[in-house]
Parts: sequence; C-alpha cells; structure tokens
Amino acid sequence: MKNEKEFYELIMKKHEQHVEKRIRRRQAGILVSVVSLGAVLLAVGGLCLLPEAPRIQVSPSTSSSNIGSTSSGTTQTTNSIGIGGADYLYYDRPFKDKFYPDGAFQSEDAVPNEELYAWIRQFEHANEGGTRSKHEYTVYNMIRELNIPRETVERLCAEQINLYRDEWGYPQEVLDESCLTPQEIEMLYTQTEKELFPCFVTNVTIAVEDSFFTPKWLAEHTAEEYISAGITVEQVETAYRAIDADTAPPESAKHIFEQIQQMKALQ
Repeated sequence: MKNEKEFYELIMKKHEQHVEKRIRRRQAGILVSVVSLGAVLLAVGGLCLLPEAPRIQVSPSTSSSNIGSTSSGTTQTTNSIGIGGADYLYYDRPFKDKFYPDGAFQSEDAVPNEELYAWIRQFEHANEGGTRSKHEYTVYNMIRELNIPRETVERLCAEQINLYRDEWGYPQEVLDESCLTPQEIEMLYTQTEKELFPCFVTNVTIAVEDSFFTPKWLAEHTAEEYISAGITVEQVETAYRAIDADTAPPESAKHIFEQIQQMKALQ
C-alpha cells in the first residue's frame, strides 16, 4: 500500500506527464501543419462544399460535474472525472489544469507535508479508501480547508510561472491553463463557488448554473438529455467547434455532432 508521500508524488507525476503530453502534441501539430499546408490549400475549395462534420482526425470518461451537489436534477453518468494523465485533454475534466491542486502550484511547499497528504488521502482518485469525490479535489477547496495564506499562493504561483516560462520554455498556451494569474488568485480568495467555478471551465465544457458538462458527458447522452439538462444547441455547437484531436476520440465527436442535428430537429 502506498504511503501518503507516494500518493502525492503519483499525482504530481501524472500532472507532469499531462503537461509534457500537451507540449509534444502541440509540437507534432505544428510539424503536421507545415507538411500538410499545400494539401490543405488544395482541399479548401472542396471542403467548403461539404456539410460540417466531426473535426477529429485520430482515434480513444465526464460526467457532468455538479460541484458539491446533485440537486439540480441533471442526468449524470456513473463514471467519475479523471484527475491527470488523461489520454485526451479535458475529455473528462471540466476545469483547466490550474484549478486542480496538482496543477496550480507546488502544494508540498504550501503546507506541512503531513497535513497535505492527509487531505489528499480523502479523495477516491488518490486512495482506495477515499470518501470524497474527485469533483471536490480543487485548489479552491484546498486553499480554504488547509488555510493556505494568500501570500503563500502568490509566491508559489510566481515561482511556477518562472519555472514553466523561463526554465522549461513552455508556450503561453500552457501557462494560461496551468498557472494562476494574480487576478485569479484574487478571485480564489474573494468569490463564492458559484461565482468562481464557471471562470475556470475549459472551452469544451458547458456550464449550466452549477453543473458542468464535458465532452465525455455529451458523448454518453442524447439530444433529449442535453435539453433536459438545460443545455442549448448553441452551447453544444460552441463546445463542439473547440474539440480537436487532443480533446476527444473521433467516435465521441461524431456522436456530439449527430446530437446537434437532432436538437435542431426537435426545435
């Protein structure tokens, strides 16, 4: 059985792999874009004549994340949100990396290790005996429940930005999703969950009041269920347009595209 430190190190390793995977995919995407530019230009005319179709080109869980409550009556899948190490970026994660403790800053430097590991062990994704949902594993809860001073968070976030940008050379895209800004730190300490959480959702997540629907949830539900959950066709279209090869498997994108057409037919 893993001890508390090993649990934490495992979570941090998953986060590092998650970031590195994004960098490799971004670099590969740039290379493919350069090689394919000529073919793309030749194909543009023909593509313009075709109806919109799923944008995924390669092959592979979320539930709506109703934070802290299931009282809204939305349909939810039995699968949980995965924290870190996902094969598809944000397929089953409603929030950006920076809203998770393993992404926001070096948590081990924020509080005594014993307190941190005890807190992490509460969660089911880190401990088989955990009793708290992954949905509650947020930097918002960590700051409040472990009483982390704002000055500490500001210092650690500044250190992370310097590490990612100056030492590791990560692009701004990664900084935007993995590093808290001074304005976001202000929000973490002054706003309520209802005010704060929608500000950290990804561009492929749909927010409806206090519920958050990821591509995985959309891929596992029907147009009728979208409508019952209060989701509009415009919201699904916006999320669908943001899905790419790093976000969801092609069959999921195809399903979402088909549900958009069904929603329009039901209007």
